[in-house]
Amino acid sequence: MTELTPLPPSIESLTPEWLTAALRSGGALPEGSVTAFGHEIIGEGIGFIGTVARLKLQYSGAGPEAPATAIAKLPSEDPGSRMVGVAFGLYEREVRFYSDLAGDCGLPAPKPYFSHYDAGAGQAAIILEDLTGGAFGDQVAGASLAEAELAIDAIGAFHARWWESPEFARYPWITSGIETIRQPIQLMYAAAWPVAMERFGYVFPEELRPLIPDFGRRTMAALDQMTLGPETLVHGDYRPDNLFFGAPGGARPLVACDWQSPGKATGVVDAAYFITGSMEPADRRKARRRPASPLPQPASRRRREGLLLRPAEDRLPRLLRGSHRRWRRTPRHPPRRERPRPPADRVFDEPLHLRDAGSRLPRASARVVTARGS
Repeated sequence: MTELTPLPPSIESLTPEWLTAALRSGGALPEGSVTAFGHEIIGEGIGFIGTVARLKLQYSGAGPEAPATAIAKLPSEDPGSRMVGVAFGLYEREVRFYSDLAGDCGLPAPKPYFSHYDAGAGQAAIILEDLTGGAFGDQVAGASLAEAELAIDAIGAFHARWWESPEFARYPWITSGIETIRQPIQLMYAAAWPVAMERFGYVFPEELRPLIPDFGRRTMAALDQMTLGPETLVHGDYRPDNLFFGAPGGARPLVACDWQSPGKATGVVDAAYFITGSMEPADRRKARRRPASPLPQPASRRRREGLLLRPAEDRLPRLLRGSHRRWRRTPRHPPRRERPRPPADRVFDEPLHLRDAGSRLPRASARVVTARGS
């Protein structure tokens, strides 16, 4: 039998023999073998930590259950990007999710055919089902109100499933989601903000610019405050680009993908991240005026968590939400005059006194500076 390790370092290094062994190990190919396959890179220009490809598989002697297509997800071939994925545990965390939780986590996820992480080589390989019968969302275009309601209902049920759960003890790889956010901000903010202002300063109103140098340190203090509430399992990158919206009336109206960042945090992190980075301000205001939909059990947990649109929007300072997303995504947009303005940019169109909003972020305390090393 073909050995599954060492794992293939690139899409081009995949072979029919390795794919046969991988699919068989996960039960997707109980008989027969892969004889040939083609591939196309998908999501190019969106992610930089990994490479994702759709595989078109050909078989000999396989049964009808053998998948005609599959998704292969491997670490980036770029050494710098790979170093980031390894250092922050992104590759390992996603493999652990698909190995341990994907089938019964409370939020539909793609079915894994194979997932493995080689810690010594810093290499991962994941083979997933190819989702069909719907479409992925688009954060630049923004989420419709119907998509937002579906997404928030789904993430609320997921958070309720893991609310202060004793099951966390079974999965030591599930660590603090706040720390996952904190680490890259600590490492990169001081170097990133001057470059962001030089290249994309037109995005930021004059009133906001004096606040930017100190924004990273004050964010550290805000993150400290966010660790004080009850913890649940959060997705960590909950936005339309990572959500597959199925056909109306289908078995899975929503499937959440890209599980590199799950962790323990207050559930409002996912909700606010989605709402403020993916919804038009006008749609957010409409949602605040609509009556709440019935909540499934345990409803009390979801009410405490504040996952309805209004509390989720109100609980976090506006300037903390979404700004880093805009900075990360802007370089991949078309030139300024050709590109649409994503909802995260349009947050500044709302009637808001930015200096007052900035003052809602807590000041960086000496404790934070000392304890966190910022």
